[in-house]
Amino acid sequence: MKKVIVIVLVVGLVSVGLVFGRGLFKSTTPFHTRNNETLIFSSDEAVIATAVRNDGIYLWDAKENTLLKRLQGSDMARPLAFHPNGSLLAVQQDMFARWYADGRKAQMWHNARKRSSMISAAYCQDGSLLAILNGSARENTLEVVSQYDSEILLTIHGVTHYTWCQQDLIAVAVGDSVQLWDANAGVKIKDYPRQSGKIAGLCFFDGFRQEVVSYSDTGDIYLWGTSPDDRRRERKGLPHANIGSIAYGTLRTWGDTPQYLAAATNDAVKIWRFYGGELQELPVVVDKLWSKHQFYSRLSPKAGYTTVYRYSEGNGHTLHLLKVAYTVPKS
Repeated sequence: MKKVIVIVLVVGLVSVGLVFGRGLFKSTTPFHTRNNETLIFSSDEAVIATAVRNDGIYLWDAKENTLLKRLQGSDMARPLAFHPNGSLLAVQQDMFARWYADGRKAQMWHNARKRSSMISAAYCQDGSLLAILNGSARENTLEVVSQYDSEILLTIHGVTHYTWCQQDLIAVAVGDSVQLWDANAGVKIKDYPRQSGKIAGLCFFDGFRQEVVSYSDTGDIYLWGTSPDDRRRERKGLPHANIGSIAYGTLRTWGDTPQYLAAATNDAVKIWRFYGGELQELPVVVDKLWSKHQFYSRLSPKAGYTTVYRYSEGNGHTLHLLKVAYTVPKS
């Protein structure tokens, strides 16, 4: 009788541990074996936040490829953006929710608004402003709010892509044109010339050369100056034949001298550097690359490899890790 009681107690404790322990203990579950539907990186790319249906938010060690924890109280939540201080902003039942860097759930801002269709969000460099892209059947709308959502500073309609530039400056894509705004003042600074087609990607070159990079669905790349004395400049990059159709959200930049630009097409990773005032394509060595549903980390500033995460809808939603090596030709 005692043996039966002991067995029942052990089974019960194990069951309780399986149900409640996932948020308390570090797991060695490989990243690619879990189901995922949403994926974002921390600003230093050390942590990945994922979400699966209504199962909550999971944090992963990007380097070790292992599960760190499940955020407690994150049922039905979806990660949106990491703050520069390491805290995580998410959407939960059409409202913002926050977790501190140590995993504790934070009290929500008093003035936070309910938003029914948040697509994405991003903080400016110091985290004092937050850009939120909201979707609807008619068009997307970008809102820029104060850090605690106490005030809406800027609203722009018809936005498809956006990127933060220098601190309060934000560049947005509307149709086939790029606009530069002072988000804090709510003032449009510049309308850049129209591109050859609808804009399919947008990112920002920080550092010595501060430029917005835009990519059109016709395959053209443009560079737009954002400093006060350089906002009239535009430079056209590579022809359509060299680029192809890049995957959503994969246009990336890094470096200062030289600068690098990279993007992922449906079947390749392509990387360029600025050389002699022109974009020069670099040879990319890829062991294996899948053809669809791919997520990419920010590409490594130390030319050597970049980490690629592929999203698959095979046997359940899964993510796979891949390292793509590339070489830089000698000058």
